[in-house]
Amino acid sequence: MMEQLEIIRSKRRTIAIEVKKDLRIVVRVPLEMKDNDIQRFVMEKQRWIEKHLQIVKKRNEEKETPFTVEEIHALADAALKDLLQRVAKYAPIVGVTVGRITIRNQRSRWGSCSAKGNLNFNCLSPERAEPFPGVLVAGGMRIAWVQRTISLVKRKWKQDYQEA
Repeated sequence: MMEQLEIIRSKRRTIAIEVKKDLRIVVRVPLEMKDNDIQRFVMEKQRWIEKHLQIVKKRNEEKETPFTVEEIHALADAALKDLLQRVAKYAPIVGVTVGRITIRNQRSRWGSCSAKGNLNFNCLSPERAEPFPGVLVAGGMRIAWVQRTISLVKRKWKQDYQEA
């Protein structure tokens, strides 16, 4: 078992075990920790490691086959066309001006926005079976409006504070 471990020593006070997606087992330990103490800890956590190895194996098996680069580009192009129409529809309703719209291939985020009104969307959004729902687009624009408002308030407060 110890030969399968990747041990990372660093300035830390705790020990951590991590099972990676590629089924590697990483153990993070304090710099001064002795090898036999690490080995004892890993043996104590053997059931936890085996359980999480099975969980990761199952997740890996359940994953869909990844898209090719061409398919990702096609999804991003279709998403951009769809989003341009929806943003044009919802921007006046929400009361924002939208900056740049970016489509990315992301693992976990479905969308985000900036205080400048830029919108970022994931071309692999779970809703991509149909065009982007208005809720996702309008929600992104609304958050952008809130962020921009907060930014303006902070700037105004800073100016007022510095003048005083």
